Amino acid sequence: LRGGATAVLRANHVSGNGGAGFLIAGSETVEVVLVENEVHSNGAEGVLVSGGADPLLQKNGIRDNAAAGIRITAGGRGRLLRNRIERNGARGLWADEGCAPVRGLNYVQANAGDDGTEGSADAEGGKLERERAER
Repeated sequence: LRGGATAVLRANHVSGNGGAGFLIAGSETVEVVLVENEVHSNGAEGVLVSGGADPLLQKNGIRDNAAAGIRITAGGRGRLLRNRIERNGARGLWADEGCAPVRGLNYVQANAGDDGTEGSADAEGGKLERERAER
C-alpha cells in the first residue's frame, strides 16, 4: 500500500511472495489496518513499513518469512498489537534507528537474530508495552 491508500485488510492469507508479504510505504498513507491476517513463507519481510507510514497491525500471525517478521524502516512508525511473530529468518520485530513503533502484547519467539532486545535495532526505537520474547 503506497501514498494516499486507505485500507482495512482482514483475514487474508499472504504467502509465497518473492519480496515482503505486505509493504506499507509513505507518510501520506493513511488509515491502513492489517488485522487477523496470516502472513508466512514470503521471500523477505512478512510486513515492511517504511517512508513514514503509520499502520495498525493487530492480531496477525507472521511466521516463516525469509527476513524479519515485521521491519520498520525509513521513518516508519506503526502500532503493533497482539501479533504472533515466530520462526522468521531475522528478528521478529525490527525497528531501525529513528523509527518509533508502539508495541504491545505481541508474542515473539524462535526468530533468527532475536537476542533479548525485543527486535529494536537501537535501544530507543519504539515504545515497549509488556512485550514477551522467547527463544
